[in-house]
Amino acid sequence: MKSAVEAAKSVKVTMEEAWSEVEREIGVRVRVYDRWVAEQKLSWADARDRLARMGEAASILKRLCDGEQVEPAVQDADA
Repeated sequence: MKSAVEAAKSVKVTMEEAWSEVEREIGVRVRVYDRWVAEQKLSWADARDRLARMGEAASILKRLCDGEQVEPAVQDADA
């Protein structure tokens, strides 16, 4: 029997569906991260950074859905 992860790999989704799922996941994480920060299971800085990365992923997917050319982000040399 396939695991859920293995089964999901065979499902084809559109770019719009992928963008919508990332947006939904951001909403879930906001609620969970607020609780985890209050319970000191996650620092506010880590929550902020994780949400910023998810927000950027959503932004990139949205721009791709809109037909825009998306250039790779330039990495900071100190990173």
